[in-house]
Amino acid sequence: MDFSYIIYALGNNAFFASRTFLPALMTALIIKYPEMTMLLDSIPVSGDELWLVKDEVILGLAILSLIEEIAIRNPDFARVIEEMDTFIKFAALLAINNAMLDPQILEAIFDITDPPTMASTVVSAAISTPIFFLTRLRKNFLNYLRDLDEDNDLGLISLANWMENGWVFFGVVFLIVLPLLTFVIILMVLGVIFLIEQYFKKKELQSKIECVRCKELILPSATNCFSCDTPNKRIKNVGFLGFPLDSEVTDLKIHKYRLLAVKRCPYCAIRKRDRTIDSKCETCNKLPTNLDIEVKRYNETIEGRLKEVLITSFILGLFPIIGTIATIIYSKFKLAKPYSQYTRFGKRFFIRFVTRIGIIILFIIQPFPVIGYIACPAIALMYYHAWKSGFEEQYGLIK
Repeated sequence: MDFSYIIYALGNNAFFASRTFLPALMTALIIKYPEMTMLLDSIPVSGDELWLVKDEVILGLAILSLIEEIAIRNPDFARVIEEMDTFIKFAALLAINNAMLDPQILEAIFDITDPPTMASTVVSAAISTPIFFLTRLRKNFLNYLRDLDEDNDLGLISLANWMENGWVFFGVVFLIVLPLLTFVIILMVLGVIFLIEQYFKKKELQSKIECVRCKELILPSATNCFSCDTPNKRIKNVGFLGFPLDSEVTDLKIHKYRLLAVKRCPYCAIRKRDRTIDSKCETCNKLPTNLDIEVKRYNETIEGRLKEVLITSFILGLFPIIGTIATIIYSKFKLAKPYSQYTRFGKRFFIRFVTRIGIIILFIIQPFPVIGYIACPAIALMYYHAWKSGFEEQYGLIK
């Protein structure tokens, strides 16, 4: 099999690891309309000869690409998709790589005149297997972003989605037109992502301390060892992103609620994966004690932040546009996120929809004199009361 096709099929792994249907759609469009690349001549392939360029196939891929794009923009749907899409991505990649073995495509794009054989199909399948590793690498990288910004309050997940779409959209075109150069770029990008992942792993490992009893490595912000339950004698405070700080804890009860506010177990400080405050920790197997009291105290802890946020948002409101954006981000982290991360999907979806409408209205009036000064504090109050009411209703705090 020609080297240029092998490079193409290997490079395709990187794009199908990001999206399932968009790279297939782009490939189909390029084969049917090669002039769109401005670098390829016409390819004499018709819908009667190749399934990939049939109109109904292209329409189906377009619809599936749109559905996939909408789904991955929701954090809950995205996690579900990632748990089940590896083999679907492999099947889609294998189908596209085999479709590109069409003799007319091989000759037009890869300058291969020899007809494909059964061995070609086997090789195509073999060089499609790296997608399993790349899909896992992508999942791990996105999990690090979600640990920082699970509900997309900072826009990190949206930024990653836009970058992936651009990566796939342009990458598929250049992989067909300039396979060797694109393959080198793919290796460089994947190398950077791998190094970033290793950096995060190393940083997390370096931040851990040994349990004085069982010698297990625990997080410095943990109150107890997850293995033997031995108390941590020098507990570190936790920052608003969930990372341990250098300062030591002075109030253990407040520290436990701060851990819960950044979605970490109040005992072992490991990040909670589910969206209920009363669930058992998967790592240390501990349940919150006196649940009703704990939930009320957690609620009171978040309530205590309101005054600080209102003062800060008023000051930020003195700076049009920039101050509003800063207020939205700050209010989300300090007031909304502690509630939203423990709120059910349906209610969370509704509250997000309503608050976004409110944000648009307040964003419009913010630049106006006098009335604009209350826009930023109003944003903070809106986030606080909307998410607090949803949380209180879910956990029975509203009588």
